[in-house]
Formats: sequence, C-alpha cells, structure tokens
Amino acid sequence: MPEIELDAPEASPDTVQLAEMLAALGDAAVSNVITEAPRKSMVRLGNKELPERWPVYDENGIKSMVPTAALQYHLTKRRAGTNRRAFYLQVPAGVVAPTPINETCPICTKERLGVAKPFYDEMDLLRHMRNLHPLEQEFYEKRAEKEERGNFNLLGTIATMSPEEKAALRALLGNDDPKPPGRGAPKESA
Repeated sequence: MPEIELDAPEASPDTVQLAEMLAALGDAAVSNVITEAPRKSMVRLGNKELPERWPVYDENGIKSMVPTAALQYHLTKRRAGTNRRAFYLQVPAGVVAPTPINETCPICTKERLGVAKPFYDEMDLLRHMRNLHPLEQEFYEKRAEKEERGNFNLLGTIATMSPEEKAALRALLGNDDPKPPGRGAPKESA
C-alpha cells in the first residue's frame, strides 16, 4: 500500500482527513460502507478495493451517496457566500438528521427496482417532480384534479338534501319561491 504523506504543507485539512480515513480503512470497514448489492469496484488504493460510493452528509444531516472518485471533490466543496463546507463524512455535531416523509417518487422508485428515494418534506418532492419528471408531474396533477372533480356531484348533493337544507340554499341564492321558474302557473305579463 502506498504511503500517504499527511504533513505536506499544501494539503488541506479536508484532504488530510480523507487520507487518514482511507489509510485506516480495513477490508471489514469497506464492506460495511456499501449499502447496495456489492459490485466489483473500479476504484483502488494500492491493492485494496474501495467501495463504489461513500455516504456524505450535508449541513442539515441529509445523507447522499457519492462516487469514490468524486469523494475528495465533495468533501472540499464550499458553500458560496458562507464559505462553509458543503459535505461531511459524519453528521455535523449538534445536527439531528431529519426523518423522511412517507411519500415517494413513483418514477424513481420504479427505476431503482423498488428502492424508495427519501424526501424530507412535500416541497422537496414537488421540486423533484417538477425538475426531473415534468411530464409525469403534469399527468399526476391532471389525474388528481379529475378525481377531485369526479368526487363532487352537485345535483346528487342537492337531491339528497332535506327540505330545510333546500330552503336554506334557496335563501342563500336569493330565490325564496319554492317552485323553480318555468314550472307551475304561467307568469303574468304586465
């Protein structure tokens, strides 16, 4: 295994942390990092096979899996404006990881062979659908709108009203005459 020089003056603290982690990594730890079905990794450190993806956490504690080849990029990435780190190897201190909601993206779940993609609030799911699946989002919105319209039958509702409710509805509509126009005695012309 090649030696990693940790005291190099140009090494950033993030790179040092990554190098220490990789140097201390054993075969058992590598197999525990993989959360999907094991595949032969194409990334190696010396003769040691590294996992295909690593878990990283953002400042809110939300977990993402990044490719091993892009791990250093993600760990050294900074937020614009605040210059704070964008990703960490562990959940940042004092942060409680949010719990996902029960709703999932049906398209991504199907593409991921039944593994549900987690969303942490409804707006997160809505943004995901609008950005990644705009046609499907339009379809789901139209179907939901059609279901809402189909569940409301005005004539059926009026037909099942009691006489008191019908009288109250007539009063609200400004028609106190119990007989609808066009029925009963003809109107007198002036």
